[in-house]
Amino acid sequence: MKTGYEIKAQGTDAEIMIYDAIGSGMFGGVSAKDFVTDLKQLKDMESITVRLNSPGGEVFDGTAIYNALLNHPANIEMHIDGMALSMASVIAMAGNKVVMAENAMMMIHDPSISVSGSASHLRKTADTLEKTKTAIVNAYARKTGKQQDELSALMSVETWMSADEALCHGFIDEVSSPIDMVAHVDLSPFNFKHVPEQLSKTPEQPIDQAQIEALKIEAVNHERKRVQSIIDIAATVNQTALSSDLISSGISIEDARDKLFKASEKEQEETIISSHVPPLPEDTNPLSKDAENRSQ
Repeated sequence: MKTGYEIKAQGTDAEIMIYDAIGSGMFGGVSAKDFVTDLKQLKDMESITVRLNSPGGEVFDGTAIYNALLNHPANIEMHIDGMALSMASVIAMAGNKVVMAENAMMMIHDPSISVSGSASHLRKTADTLEKTKTAIVNAYARKTGKQQDELSALMSVETWMSADEALCHGFIDEVSSPIDMVAHVDLSPFNFKHVPEQLSKTPEQPIDQAQIEALKIEAVNHERKRVQSIIDIAATVNQTALSSDLISSGISIEDARDKLFKASEKEQEETIISSHVPPLPEDTNPLSKDAENRSQ
């Protein structure tokens, strides 16, 4: 089911509302695949208004959405209603005209990723991040006219901008009247470093018992899936003895898979080594000779 955005079209005009995280993975949200597919259906539109209120999210989904909007033949007018943070700020740059509400916020920062692996894998990941940053800097430079070094420096320190500051830096073209926002986003999962105080507090919401029960059911189903997946992986690599300890530790499926495969590889290596060690010939064993002499 598609979430995170809504499209309304009438005649040759359309409005797209993006009010969620970017990407369909850990953050939520707006799937680039779904969005780009739906945007292609608006190929005959002459004008598209995009209303944006997003904390950002996945880099490659955001890049795909940005490129799709940038290359669309319609005139794209971007309205930042609440926040355009991280990759959402990149999407905002696709507008032929970018309007930001007086009380909205924009933030740009270096792309980041959580990763584990070998030294060579980490080096490749770092190279990919550098290339990704270059692509993002190019998107900002195209809109603002600023030098790449200046934009890179602003990203490195995680720069938060009010509407007036975004206008001064050239990220937007116009400041509009403030908008009373009713939708709030919890920014804690995004690990931003310098969240302004007005955005760092998650507004209190009334307790929804039905939602709580649904979350409980979801948690139970998730745990069942985790347990069964670990059992299946352990059986596949003949490491069933380890499955119980891994399950009780609360380890994720991915980490459990790594441990089980490493244990299996180690066991195979030990088997190979032992199979290549020849037994010591009996007549060369000095202890055997001594025993034989004493018996004579």
